[in-house]
Amino acid sequence: MARSVCLMDFSLLAVLLVLVLPAPGLAFSFSAYEQSEQEAEQEQQRQRADEIAALLATPCAARLKGATTAFLFTQQQGDALYLRSSPQDEALYEHINSRLRRLGLKTFSPEQIRQRIADAEVQAFMNNDADAALAAARKFSARFVLRAQLKTQTRRNPVVGIDEVSVLLTFYLSDAGGRALSSVQVAETAFSDAQVEATLLALTQRQADYAIARLYRDFCQQAR
Repeated sequence: MARSVCLMDFSLLAVLLVLVLPAPGLAFSFSAYEQSEQEAEQEQQRQRADEIAALLATPCAARLKGATTAFLFTQQQGDALYLRSSPQDEALYEHINSRLRRLGLKTFSPEQIRQRIADAEVQAFMNNDADAALAAARKFSARFVLRAQLKTQTRRNPVVGIDEVSVLLTFYLSDAGGRALSSVQVAETAFSDAQVEATLLALTQRQADYAIARLYRDFCQQAR
């Protein structure tokens, strides 16, 4: 009887091992998973690069050659907007301005913006005051004004039970008279208020090329 029980225990153990241990050909491989994820990301990057190239292929570069563009970085808090131009924002300004310069446009640094127009004029411009927009553009001798508006939204993630901060960046392109030409929005998610600035810079680095290309395409199509 004891021998029978031992054989039954051994048989049960063998069955459990078969069920628990994966077959050699089905074993999970972290390296294979990571490689698959990397290949998918690379394919997505190639598709985005092709899309950006197609947007920038819209003919009109000659019309933009040497045109001056003032880039303003603003943030929405409640119903109010304010201009961001602190030293910590310089990396974002330069990232956007460098993309504009690649298209043949002339740009201004944050310091040049602070020197040329008063805060009251900026505020009036952000409130869609056409006269203020025209006055500010004349001080810059700017043909275009590109405004990036930052907005953050916090919500509770029901799956992981933590707060998430959505970082929304909307680009508005207008001419010197304040006439809207195009707009495009990009977004990223942070997991705390402390990560917003880092997420904002990462968002700009990853999606600014696409946003600028979209604005370029929209302007060129309107200018035909």
